[in-house]
Amino acid sequence: SNVTFPKLDFGKNIAKEAKYTYTAGNVNAEILTNGKFERHVGGGPYGGQFCNLPFKKGPQTLEISFDKSREIKALVMFGCWPDNPHCGIIDYDFEYWSGGSWVTVEKVRNHCPTSTRANSSYCEIMGWYLDPTNGLHVFDKPVRTEKLRLVFHKITYGFMPDIECVNMHGKNVSTGQIEIREMEIYAK
Repeated sequence: SNVTFPKLDFGKNIAKEAKYTYTAGNVNAEILTNGKFERHVGGGPYGGQFCNLPFKKGPQTLEISFDKSREIKALVMFGCWPDNPHCGIIDYDFEYWSGGSWVTVEKVRNHCPTSTRANSSYCEIMGWYLDPTNGLHVFDKPVRTEKLRLVFHKITYGFMPDIECVNMHGKNVSTGQIEIREMEIYAK
């Protein structure tokens, strides 16, 4: 039997036309908007490079600006799977600029219970998170704006979900960076 998926058509991807500014460092916009989904595991054609944004303590903001006002329909952010030193995004806000101030579209909060000591044959520490890697934000009606931003509040410590897990493990394997593989911004 065949499965047919509906095509998602948000319009024209204008991500390459934007300027990206990050509060805690430089942004490699070429990697962020190259149309490739880089991987940190073997076997894929695009490996090893990500748009790495240092994250010491939140919040940190990634501002996306255009040379003129646009009617934005959707934003898609493709993050990185938290594994060893690679960090996943747990909590962030998506906002747009309107009338001289930022308007919050969505506050993304992923449930992440505090890690605890475990006594089993499989592990010594019990911690988990929902493996947040991507964000899809679609406006009910297009929004006219010249700026968008993502405000990052919390990320994993590599594969470890929280500082309690890091402390119990005895070392931090994390790079302490938000790793974004691709950004897509759709305009009307």
